[in-house]
Amino acid sequence: LYFGTRILDQIGDAGQGGVVTVNQILDSAAIDMNTYFPIWINNMQVFSDSYNLPLIIYEAGSHIYSNTYFNDPVLVAKKWSCDRDPRMEILYRDFLDTYYSLNGSNLLMLYDLCDRYDSWTSFGLLEYLDQPQVSAPKWMACVNYVFNGDTITADTAPIVVLGPDT
Repeated sequence: LYFGTRILDQIGDAGQGGVVTVNQILDSAAIDMNTYFPIWINNMQVFSDSYNLPLIIYEAGSHIYSNTYFNDPVLVAKKWSCDRDPRMEILYRDFLDTYYSLNGSNLLMLYDLCDRYDSWTSFGLLEYLDQPQVSAPKWMACVNYVFNGDTITADTAPIVVLGPDT
C-alpha cells in the first residue's frame, strides 16, 4: 500500500523531468494519497470483511519511483529530494492518519526501516542506521505518530539505538 506510485513515469512521459519541481512532485503524491488511498482502503476493507478478516497491510509507505526513467539522473535526484524534504513528514503523518481513521487499529507495516537510496527505490524510513533523526522526515513522522502526535523536535527526540541487541 503505497502512495506516489507512477508519478515519475507520468512526469517522464510528459517530458517534464527537467522542469518539474520537488514541490510539484510532492503535490502529486498528496493528491494520489488523498484521492486513491481512501478508495483502495475502503475496497480492501469490504473484501476483508467479506471473509470476516481484519485488513492487515504488509508493506506501506511512499513509493515515488519510476519503472521507465530509473536511470534518469535528474528524476532520481528529485525522487531523493522528495524523500528527504520536510514535507514528506507531513505526507507520512497524513498517510498514517488516513489509514487508521479508515481502518481502526489494524496492523500496518511500513516498508522499510533502513535502506540506502538508489535509482530504483528510496523506501527506508532511514537512509542509514546512524542518520540523525531530524534529517529523516519519514522516520520523524512515525516517531511523532507513535508518541500520540506530540511534536518531536531535535531537542526532544528520543534516543533510538538500533543494533544487534535491539
